[in-house]
Amino acid sequence: SNVTVTGAASNAHRAVEVSGSELTIRRSRLSASGSAGDDFGVYASGFAVGLEPIRIDHSEIIGSTATVRSDVNATLLLAFSMLDGGAVDDSSGGTIRCAAVYDEGYVVTGNTCL
Repeated sequence: SNVTVTGAASNAHRAVEVSGSELTIRRSRLSASGSAGDDFGVYASGFAVGLEPIRIDHSEIIGSTATVRSDVNATLLLAFSMLDGGAVDDSSGGTIRCAAVYDEGYVVTGNTCL
């Protein structure tokens, strides 16, 4: 799959926003861009304690503010994927775990998120 979201500078952009449900993404290109400073490839929010994580495998995630953002109680698991753009954002209390990810320069980060 290929999802690209672009738009006006005053709007927030998210290629995928998940709120309170489990999801698995495989072999996809997810891109969000603009100049609002609120542009995320994947944004996870609104999770209750104990929900299954969001899993992303063999994909390319592009976001100028952050490639992925995980809010409180949300868990993102990333494997064998490219993260292109802003760093991952777990500053709101979410969890992001990475295995064999790499950046847009094909620098492998191993089991740490960028």
